[in-house]
Amino acid sequence: MLLTALASIIFVSVLEDESIVTAQSSEQVNSAESVSQLWQQIKSSLRRRNQIQHIMIRKDQIDSLLGLANRAIPNLSGQAELRNFRSELALSYRMPDTPFGHYINIKIAVNAGQKLQIDSVTLGYIHIPGDWALKMILFLADWHTDSDIASQFVEQIEKVRLFESSVVVTFLPLSDFLKQLNKLKDGLSVDQNQPLKIRTAYYMKFISRLSVTRKASFPSLSEYMKPLFSDVQIRSIDSDPVLENEAAILALAIYAGHHRLANLVGDVQPSNGMVLLPDYRPLLAGRIDLTRHFLISAAIKILSQQGVSNAIGEFKELMDRGLGGSGFSFVDLAADMAGVRFALLASDPNTANQVQTLLANVSAENEYFPDVSGLPEGLDKSTFLKVFGTVDSNAYKAQVELIESRLNKVRLFSASNYAIQE
Repeated sequence: MLLTALASIIFVSVLEDESIVTAQSSEQVNSAESVSQLWQQIKSSLRRRNQIQHIMIRKDQIDSLLGLANRAIPNLSGQAELRNFRSELALSYRMPDTPFGHYINIKIAVNAGQKLQIDSVTLGYIHIPGDWALKMILFLADWHTDSDIASQFVEQIEKVRLFESSVVVTFLPLSDFLKQLNKLKDGLSVDQNQPLKIRTAYYMKFISRLSVTRKASFPSLSEYMKPLFSDVQIRSIDSDPVLENEAAILALAIYAGHHRLANLVGDVQPSNGMVLLPDYRPLLAGRIDLTRHFLISAAIKILSQQGVSNAIGEFKELMDRGLGGSGFSFVDLAADMAGVRFALLASDPNTANQVQTLLANVSAENEYFPDVSGLPEGLDKSTFLKVFGTVDSNAYKAQVELIESRLNKVRLFSASNYAIQE
């Protein structure tokens, strides 16, 4: 009783009437293309894991990632204020309306110097010394993963330098840390996803034996869907149809989307040390890239949440507006959105069996994939800004609504056939 009362007092103390974040996510993601440069830095660091690494994160990259977080989790917003020697990260989470306030506001102040130095954490009206806060965060993270991986990561940070437009973090060689991270990942996948892993491995082997894999031309994705989901139907007689659907989608996404998705599931390849890849990748609307967008978005949905999946797809297109990118594509975005809807229906107990029935008897792509003709694509940043402005503009929303209307006409997604449970 006393603990409940104390928890209630603390909860009320952290609630405030207004958000401390003033940034708009639509403006923050306007520099999404800058994140590709950060990603290249990270990949280079992983390749040179036996050396000391210096990762520079620019203000526009931080803003873009915070904007992505807000679009993935609408109730969560954030902004960063960078200054020489001391910087602050502000986060705000909107709660359901209460008499005591609407927002949980968190402000984290970080100092430049050796190792990671948190100066202070402010939670509503509660002020917590930085060293206490860091120890608490690391304790909870280590406890949750039943490891000391969070503490090890912080120990890898040798120095933090703060400037008005960037943060530079110096890491000690990451080789040993990455080995420990892989051990942890493998352990978690075994403990938490064993049934899904086993079923995905089965469907990977099933796909490898399909006659379409030996076809000397680019097949339609439907040539995989029909036999795969015919088998899924049979397996679901004595099994959970949701589990079977999810495993089949993950197997197809690993095979025809990207083989590295297997890292999120476990060891599912049919042959040890070998990656199953198609000689001729399956097509949607005559394009390989749309198959990959469709399947990878479906896989991300299964392994995460719908809002996250949509936000990642949108953010990827915004990144492509930069130099060297393919440009923003509403066609790709339509494929992403279709993949999310597909996974949403396939993983819903109310619609899992109907999805199997349709795909086991599919005769054309338009039964599960929308019309993408006439949708704008290949837009560089200047053209995108001129025509659409931000991702909250009426022009942008009109294109998304057009895609939604086309999705609603697809047999698999038709509201008249299935009641989608959000």
